Amino acid sequence: MAIKNKFKFIRFIVIVAIIFYFIYYLFISYFVKQDKTFIAKYDLMYLENEYHGLIIRNEKTFFSDINGTIEYKINDGEVVKKGQIIAEIESLNKEKNETDDIKLDTNFENRKPEMLKELDDNIEKIKSKIVKAVNDNEVTEISILEEKLRLKLDLKDKLTNNKIKNFNLEEISNRNDVNESSNYFYSNYSGIVSKKFDGLEKTLTMSNLYLLDYNKIYKENINSITKNSGSIQKNENVYRIIDNYSYYIAYIIPFEDIRLFKNNLKNVKVEIEGIMYSASVYDCFENNTDGILVLELNQTFDNFYLSRKVENKIVSDKFKGLKIYNDAIVIKDGIKGVYKIGIGFDIEFVPVKVLSSADKFSIVEENYFYIYENDNRKKVMTINVNDEIVKNGDEYMNQNDF
Repeated sequence: MAIKNKFKFIRFIVIVAIIFYFIYYLFISYFVKQDKTFIAKYDLMYLENEYHGLIIRNEKTFFSDINGTIEYKINDGEVVKKGQIIAEIESLNKEKNETDDIKLDTNFENRKPEMLKELDDNIEKIKSKIVKAVNDNEVTEISILEEKLRLKLDLKDKLTNNKIKNFNLEEISNRNDVNESSNYFYSNYSGIVSKKFDGLEKTLTMSNLYLLDYNKIYKENINSITKNSGSIQKNENVYRIIDNYSYYIAYIIPFEDIRLFKNNLKNVKVEIEGIMYSASVYDCFENNTDGILVLELNQTFDNFYLSRKVENKIVSDKFKGLKIYNDAIVIKDGIKGVYKIGIGFDIEFVPVKVLSSADKFSIVEENYFYIYENDNRKKVMTINVNDEIVKNGDEYMNQNDF
């Protein structure tokens, strides 16, 4: 009888202890920790990052098919209608006015077979690495390699099936005969007319979108040449007609941001010279070690037809992600992260990647993100929705008492 009563007493003590534990955790712990932790939840914020890039315009370049003296009838940057007079040219050497055949620059198109071969080699190498990672049961490495493979296959598909017609071709301007010595150049299209040339009119085109090394072009010095009234040689550029209804900006972004723009965003705002412009995400793809974000805009900014390089903010519209307090973010051993309450109430440091910040809150990447170490891309696991995070990370790091 005494043994039985002792067993009941022990069982009673255990039950009371369990009940007390849950009461402590659900009530006392709540009131004590409510100002010290929070739960990571999905929320809407504006993503705001600054990138640099290159403007891609739809434009036609026209040149003279005769030697002569030219007088421009328009100002640079003037909007013209189709058929409007651009300039008058007086021939200096009538017998040499025959038009030579013009050979377009096709160097970039000729790069395509070489690029496709390189892509195929890389794809096969990645596939071999995936097989090895599967055999070695390296789950994290498999995920990284699969994403690399998807990007390579996506770029191959774009190169193979790119149907974008090259609008930016050089053309001989139509001329109306006035008399034996004078001719008028008139516009074949409506748009902005310009007498300035930077030499990239046939390079930065949509048909070359997947063939260019954007970082290399951006680092080069881009100088413009302005044409003025006076003597002009046969085959020399005369003017450009630029589409002022639609243009593109190819931004150079971190490789790991491809997933962000490709999967989550369709429309963004572009801030140029303090003015916000609406833009849509045309495409986002791999370009060597960078990513390229291509935005399409239908609103022009001042002198957009002269600019080639831009550096400005891109702000998303109602971007969804994990929202956390800014004061939760700390830097430990050079790594940005937060303290998370783990299983068994252990506190662990977890790296985070901030996508956008406001006064009190930030939106961070969830589940995982990538970093570079010695030119190698490494997958980093981060926080998830409903994780409990220490609110004041610096205070915890200094006191190490929670």
